Amino acid sequence: MNENPVMTLSGQIATLFGLGRAVKKAPGTAGSAVAALAALFIPFWPRVAVIVLLFFVGLWAAGTYEKNSGRRDPGEVIVDEAVGQLIATLGHVS
Repeated sequence: MNENPVMTLSGQIATLFGLGRAVKKAPGTAGSAVAALAALFIPFWPRVAVIVLLFFVGLWAAGTYEKNSGRRDPGEVIVDEAVGQLIATLGHVS
């Protein structure tokens, strides 16, 4: 078990570069807000590519982070909220 799993590559991805740990109250909301803001600047097809890539990389990162932290479903893992928000914004053009 790693003392600080957020300092690994998987930790950086899973917590959106530490945002999930920096925001103590509602880290998922912060991740969703960042993704919604990013979606404003990413055109439709590149956004689809980002979603697919982030889904699979995020799946690996979140699983690895969970294993390294020794906790089930850590709240600071917010990559899933980002992917969900990007999917939710697909109907909105940038």
